[in-house]
Amino acid sequence: MRRRIRRASVAASILIVVAVLFVSQVARADPPDSEFNPVNGYIESVDIVAESNDRVRHVEDPGRGEPETTTLVSTSAAANPRIAIDPDGDSWVVWWQDAATDAVYFSVRDLDTGTWSQEEQVSETGVDSQNPEIVYDGSAAYVAFEADDAGDTSVVVAIIVDDPEPITVHSTITTTTYTGDVDVKVHAKSGYIWATWVDSSTEVGWSEYDSQLEQWDQPQYESYQYSTVSAARDEIRDTVLGP
Repeated sequence: MRRRIRRASVAASILIVVAVLFVSQVARADPPDSEFNPVNGYIESVDIVAESNDRVRHVEDPGRGEPETTTLVSTSAAANPRIAIDPDGDSWVVWWQDAATDAVYFSVRDLDTGTWSQEEQVSETGVDSQNPEIVYDGSAAYVAFEADDAGDTSVVVAIIVDDPEPITVHSTITTTTYTGDVDVKVHAKSGYIWATWVDSSTEVGWSEYDSQLEQWDQPQYESYQYSTVSAARDEIRDTVLGP
């Protein structure tokens, strides 16, 4: 009887360890980011593949039971991949790499040829940068991310114009002392482009891009003291887009 109890205990312990490892892997994994391709009607998504040294994976799903097409986009370990698709059906993917100096990268797939461009750094050299978000509007991709500024967090947006080679213009919208999750995002709708971020425990900051002046407006703030960050972002969207 003692042997049976001991073996059962060992088996139970192994199951617990496996479960904990599995849960921890799931908890640290970034959820897939997906977009609809308006040209071919496919759903495209990006995520991280632990079995391939945490590289960025792009999956193209035609639907209707047809096989998916999978491609590894990054050449090394990455985090937080995001995707945007332009009106021509080309796919823009951004991610950040955890290194001695963290950096944000991007790559573009040409729909007609199916080829991916070489990955390029979109953040500034020598500046720790993480957590990118991307939208495509008009003729450019807008990549928002967080950059370290002497312990504070700068909200940076890089505009990438692909004409014919990518040209990147960086703009630092603001720097916040908030030590929580800044959660920088960039939005585009109906020709309007704006960025939002959590600036404090009670306010969401935001700035709209002035395409005529080619610059970002002075930051404004929306309170979420008695609501949520999501509700504050909805209020900002309504303010930008108007009635």
